[in-house]
Amino acid sequence: MEFDSSRFNPVEAERALVAAILVDNDLWPHVCDITPEMFYSPRHGEIWQVCGELIEADERADIVTVPEVLRRNGTSKATSSDVAEITLHLVTTKPDDVAEYCRRVKEAAKDRAVHRAAFTAFQGLQEGTLTREEALQEIVSMDIDDHDWPDPQPLIAQVRPEFPTKALPHPLGELVERVSVSYQVPPALPAVLGLGVVATLLQRIATISIRPGWEETPNLYMVVAMESGTRKSPVFKLLQQPLAEYEHDESVRLMPEIARAHSELRSYEKQLAKAERIDGNDEERDKLANKVEQLRAELPVAPRFIAQDVTPEQLAVLLAENFETMSILSSEGELFEIIGGRYSDKGTSNIELLLKAFSADPCRVDRRSAPPVLLKAPKLTITTAIQPAVIRGMAEKPGFKDKGFLARFLYAMPYSNIGHRDTNPPPVPEDVLESYFNTVKGLFSMRDSGKATITLSDEARQVFESFIVEVERAQRDGGELDQLRDWGGKFSGAMIRVAANIHALHCLNESISIKTPITEATICVYYKNIAIGFM
Repeated sequence: MEFDSSRFNPVEAERALVAAILVDNDLWPHVCDITPEMFYSPRHGEIWQVCGELIEADERADIVTVPEVLRRNGTSKATSSDVAEITLHLVTTKPDDVAEYCRRVKEAAKDRAVHRAAFTAFQGLQEGTLTREEALQEIVSMDIDDHDWPDPQPLIAQVRPEFPTKALPHPLGELVERVSVSYQVPPALPAVLGLGVVATLLQRIATISIRPGWEETPNLYMVVAMESGTRKSPVFKLLQQPLAEYEHDESVRLMPEIARAHSELRSYEKQLAKAERIDGNDEERDKLANKVEQLRAELPVAPRFIAQDVTPEQLAVLLAENFETMSILSSEGELFEIIGGRYSDKGTSNIELLLKAFSADPCRVDRRSAPPVLLKAPKLTITTAIQPAVIRGMAEKPGFKDKGFLARFLYAMPYSNIGHRDTNPPPVPEDVLESYFNTVKGLFSMRDSGKATITLSDEARQVFESFIVEVERAQRDGGELDQLRDWGGKFSGAMIRVAANIHALHCLNESISIKTPITEATICVYYKNIAIGFM
C-alpha cells in the first residue's frame, strides 16, 4: 500500500498563486517563504522555482521568460503550455487573495507531510519494524506548531491497513486478488468472506488442540465495514456458491427420502389419533405414541449451512437440525437488528445463543409455543458486511459490549473505492474459480472421514506461546490493548482459529506448520490495529 497524497491536493490554489506572481512580480516579497517542495504538483513547483530565481536576479518572470528558462534547463517536466494554462487561470488578483492562496498551499503541504509521517509510522507498526512508542515519536517529532488542527482522531482512522492477502494460501489468496479486481472491491471483503466459507465447513469436522486443557473451535465471528453500493452482494453470492450448490443438490437428492419419512409419520399420527378416541386401548396407544415420537426425532432434513434473516429461536432449531453447526453469511446487517431487539417485545437484546455458540458452550433456548431447544456444543460462524454507522451503533445496544459480544469479532474496515473504480474490469478467470470450488468441495468430502483434530507443530507452538505473551503484555496499563482487554483476551484464540482455517486449505492431516500465518505478523497486526482504531 502506498501513501495517497491526493486527499491533500490544493491544485486550484497553486495555480492561482503561480499565476499571481506571473502577472505581478511585486507580490514576491509577500510569498517568497513558499518553497517548491510545498507544491502538490511537481510542474507548479518547477515553475515557482524559476519565477523565484528570475525575480531574485532582478529579471522579469512572465509567460515569455519562464518557459524560456524551462526549455533551457531541459530536464523540466513543466512546459510553456503549463505556464499559459496557469496564467489564463487567473489574470488579475488582489494581495488579500494571494495571502489566502499561500495559506492553502502551506496547510496542504503540512497535512501531506504529517500524514505521510503517520502513514510511514503505521507501516512500520504493521511490518513490525517499529514499536508503538517509536512510531508515535516519529510523528510527534515533526514541527507542527502553529497549525490549525482538527479534533484528534485515532491513527488507524487516518490510515487503515489493507488486508494482507499475500498471507492467504492458494487458491484463496489468488481468488481474493482476482475478485478484488473483477468486482472492484477492497481485498478485505473477499478475504474475510473466503475465511468464513472455510470456517463454515471446518467447524463441523475439526477442533484445534493447542495444549492440554486448551482447545479452540474453528468457527469465526467477522465483520467487514463497507458503505452501501460497494458491490457486497455479488461478492457474497460468488464465494458462497459452493455452499449454495451443495445445499441445493442434497435437497434434491434427499427429497424422496424426506417425502417417505413424512408420509410414514402422518400415517402413524392418524393411527395414534384414532387410538386415542378408543377407551381401554392404553397399550396400543402408548406403542403408537412412542413410534410417533421416534419418527419425529428421526425425520431427515435437507442439510443447511447458511442462515441469514433468522431470530435466535429459529437459529437454535437450525443448529439442532444440522449437527449443531450453522453459519450466518450476509452482505447486510440484519442480524444485528434482530438480536438488538427487532422482534423483542421490549426491544431488548437477545444474544445469549450467539455468546454461547462462539465457544461451543451448552445452551438452552426456550420457545413460546414449542419445547426448548437443548444444544450441547453449538458452533456458529458469522461473516457479515455492514455499514460503518451500524458498527458504531452496536456498542450502544444493551449487552453488546458489556457481555463481550463485540469482543468476539475480528473487524476489517477497508477504504471505500467508490468513484475510483474501473468501469470495465476483467472477469475472474475460470481456472481460479474452479480451483476455489474444488478446494471447498474437498472440505465437504472430509466430513465422511470423521472428526479431525488440528494440532500445532513444536516450532509453531513455541512461536504461538511467544505471541500469547506479547498479547498479554499489550493489555498492561499503557499497553496497546489496555483499553481493549475484553477483545485482547480473545485475540490469541481468534488468531489460532484463523490459522486453522488457513491450514485447512492445505491439509487436515498435518500439524499447523511454522509457515501458517499465525506465526507471521501480517494478519495478527492487521486485526490488532483495526481493533485499536475502531473499538
